[in-house]
Amino acid sequence: MDSNALYEKDFYAWIQHHIELLKQGKLEQLDVEILIDELESMGKRDKRELVSHFIILT
Repeated sequence: MDSNALYEKDFYAWIQHHIELLKQGKLEQLDVEILIDELESMGKRDKRELVSHFIILT
């Protein structure tokens, strides 16, 4: 299955596939653009969650 199709159909499987690619050093097979987007989204989500927790604590 094409990696983009896997991303659309089963995000968890896509993540697991990319973890294996990274572990094996197969960097040329990574969906770099999508991976960057996902990491940026995770960072933004985590930052929002942290700010929310700080607001609750104060």
